[in-house]
Amino acid sequence: MTSKFLLFSELNITEQIILSGIRTWANNIKFNKDPILPLKCFYKQFNIVNFSTLTDELMSTICIGYKVHLDLRCNCNMIISDHEQAILEMLYYSQIKFHDLERKTLSIIVKDKYIREVMFVNKKINKLLIKNKYEFECRDSYFNSNVKCFN
Repeated sequence: MTSKFLLFSELNITEQIILSGIRTWANNIKFNKDPILPLKCFYKQFNIVNFSTLTDELMSTICIGYKVHLDLRCNCNMIISDHEQAILEMLYYSQIKFHDLERKTLSIIVKDKYIREVMFVNKKINKLLIKNKYEFECRDSYFNSNVKCFN
């Protein structure tokens, strides 16, 4: 049985922007650097510079309340990890207001007492994304991957 990897090139522009931002954030944190300036530089090309603080808020909240050690990759890795896909899924569910699926997906990576806080940040992220005409597209894998993210 072969598994189908989700590749970075298969993501739409919104997903690519979000995932690149998350990976930039994680890489800077890994090297004990403030991620805000590199995020501002990255998001500037998409006219969403203020998105840097939301990325920092989202990832900080997830990392404070994490349930599993997250597999966040570097920007040169073309294969999307299960945890990265779960983060994209929860943002998609938030955008289409499927809060039960958002909560279920979040429960894979975040402890229950942090879910509400992450969902609040997701709402702010999606408000800014939609305002700037960045929206998610439905992907079949969004509705099939909720079980594969456990460590």
